[in-house]
Amino acid sequence: LPLRDRRWSVMAECWFPWYVWHHNSRAYELLYIGAEGRRWLGDRRRHDPLEGHFVGFFAGGGKYDFEWDSEGYQGEFYLRAGLSYGYAKRLNRRLRLEFNIGVGFLQTEYRHYVGVENDRFLVWQNDGRYTWLGPTKAKVSLVWLLPLKKGGRP
Repeated sequence: LPLRDRRWSVMAECWFPWYVWHHNSRAYELLYIGAEGRRWLGDRRRHDPLEGHFVGFFAGGGKYDFEWDSEGYQGEFYLRAGLSYGYAKRLNRRLRLEFNIGVGFLQTEYRHYVGVENDRFLVWQNDGRYTWLGPTKAKVSLVWLLPLKKGGRP
């Protein structure tokens, strides 16, 4: 969403991979909702919208369940925030290829468990809190620009 001053934009995202396989003994379940404010660098009169280099601040959170061979970790909420740098390359009028890295803070309270009887029951082993300071994201995205108004630029 480009704002009035072509130097600022806001990005919102939602991740929802929810995979369970191999007789329920492996899971990758994640829900994440986040947003990022971005400041685009350089002379914006020379660039198309949402193209070029940017710096930003991101924040978000969600829940997860990661399991491998009947041993896993669940977290009802985790928080991630930090600073990012990125570059978006124009592919055509409506598509951009975006590269983005970020450093910051991640914190979660988790429960460690073991599944028994083919994961029909989860036996809690211990609880804990995990905090990380350092790299928190690296991604490549395909961005599709929606038209803002008839006859206007995206």
